Amino acid sequence: MKLSALSTVLVLVALVSLQGCAVLVGAGVATGIMVANDRRTSGTILDDKVIKNKVATLINEKYEEEVQVNLTSYNRVVLLYGQVPSQDIVDDIGSMALETQNVRDVQNEIMIAGASSFVARSNDRLLTSKVKSRLMKNDDVKANHV
Repeated sequence: MKLSALSTVLVLVALVSLQGCAVLVGAGVATGIMVANDRRTSGTILDDKVIKNKVATLINEKYEEEVQVNLTSYNRVVLLYGQVPSQDIVDDIGSMALETQNVRDVQNEIMIAGASSFVARSNDRLLTSKVKSRLMKNDDVKANHV
């Protein structure tokens, strides 16, 4: 009985001292669930996140506001998409991505075009949300695989 009371007190003290960390604990649990349901290993998921951050940083440092490029990394394959003003920049960004550590391949779908408008990008986000919500309603498709 004394052990149970002591355990309860320790848990309460821990909860009170961690009250500011509730968001971090929740985020950690959510990340753990996503990792558990992902087909990739946790090491590959981490590699993909590091690759995405490195390539995005390289692009932003070199081109800043000149380009509008997004990217995704999955199984160490980088997908580049967006708009840039010239073919030289398309090729340069593709090379930067391919030379990044742990990148296996690059799919460069960057278009030579002017920057898209805020309205066009907002419409794209809306369409993406609609497609994802429909896929989530489909029992044959797992939401975290989209």
